[in-house]
Amino acid sequence: MPVRLRPLSAVRSDALALWEQAAVRTPFAHPGYAEAVGRVFGLAPVAALADGAGVIGWEKRRGPIRALALPPATPYVAPLVAEWPREAEIVRQRTALGGLARDLAGDVQQATLALPPDWRDARPFAWAGWRLETRYTAVADPSGDPLARWSHGTRQRARRHADTYQLREGSAEIAHAASFQVQSYERKSLALGISADTLATLGETLVELGLARAFGAYRDGACEAAALFAVDGPRAIYWLSGSEPGPAMSVLFLHAMTALAADGVTTLDLGGANVPGVAQFKRQLGGELAPVVVARWVGPRWLRAAQSFRG
Repeated sequence: MPVRLRPLSAVRSDALALWEQAAVRTPFAHPGYAEAVGRVFGLAPVAALADGAGVIGWEKRRGPIRALALPPATPYVAPLVAEWPREAEIVRQRTALGGLARDLAGDVQQATLALPPDWRDARPFAWAGWRLETRYTAVADPSGDPLARWSHGTRQRARRHADTYQLREGSAEIAHAASFQVQSYERKSLALGISADTLATLGETLVELGLARAFGAYRDGACEAAALFAVDGPRAIYWLSGSEPGPAMSVLFLHAMTALAADGVTTLDLGGANVPGVAQFKRQLGGELAPVVVARWVGPRWLRAAQSFRG
């Protein structure tokens, strides 16, 4: 029987169990985060669960269109698999993941999934008729001496100003990170479309779930940089952040990388590297380019034609 999306509330315990045992997961697939996103954006948290595979996401309806949505401020929305299938099973198209991709395509008119960089194989989606788009992130190793992998200028800036700032960690830094994130878009005359309060609410949710850490760099009592990292075991994701012009963010990153590594983080996803200036900043922090895949499903022919017409 095909797997169908159901209200997350109806299958929450099973969804949480799958998240807890998943071979590849992110904090953004946790049911608690899904529920928080649903509240702040007015989306319906849903889940489709098969034997050993599933997806936790958000349903959005517009007229006749029922979509599995990629919400704002959520970098990854990916299926969960209890055990990664062998390649032979993937090629034979006999996996729970492949079945899930086909079932989702039969259940909604539109869907978008964003797979994290440690996702091994996106071909099951392509073979189920989804369109795949490759984008890029930067991934750093925070272990050892992170400065050894930084660019010369960034390394010197962090060392020179390290004693100038007071570094703090705690929930109080969430609001600063959210505010700086919004301000960074405003400085570039871009509309983030989300308030700092909304971002802070999502950040607080992950911190309460034990899936995020927030850091701030202060000088003369004022916060000049803040960053919120989504953290799950050995993996962390640089999520919400910003700073005043100056060396504060370099100093904060040195402190945060050291703190994360001390707690066992070995992989730090620095986020998108698809804009030259942003990619350069992340390269200076030791980031190495890694592909990420966005999988899109658009079912009805008329909807595909309409989207093609809009460009």
